[in-house]
Amino acid sequence: MDRAEYLRTHDVPYPFIKKSEPGKRVRLLTDDGTRPALEIADLFHDVSLHQVDRFFMQVRRSIAGLERAPSYPRRASRKWYLYGFYSPEMVEKTLTIYQTYFNFIAKGKDGKTPAMRIGLVKGPVRFEDILYH
Repeated sequence: MDRAEYLRTHDVPYPFIKKSEPGKRVRLLTDDGTRPALEIADLFHDVSLHQVDRFFMQVRRSIAGLERAPSYPRRASRKWYLYGFYSPEMVEKTLTIYQTYFNFIAKGKDGKTPAMRIGLVKGPVRFEDILYH
């Protein structure tokens, strides 16, 4: 139980440095003290922000207004956001539309949407059902 309390309250440095996650630290919030040390080591090894970073990249690449601006050497590192939103409200609206599409309409490799995987819907939702609700 002392180990479980320590893992819940302290960040443990990850010993294997990766280029994509330097200085990674892990906190195991769900340890109840019954897991063997090898299982905890496996959990720490599998922890990653890769999927979160991939999703953010998908959002940036899918919505033109959120795309990262290119930098040009002749412009003294100034950036120009060609499709940038002029109103923060439009960012929120666009992200809500994308979130709805991603969770309820877009199917993964397994043929299911994220909403299907957690049991919110039985099948993919059609655009028409959302627009004309």
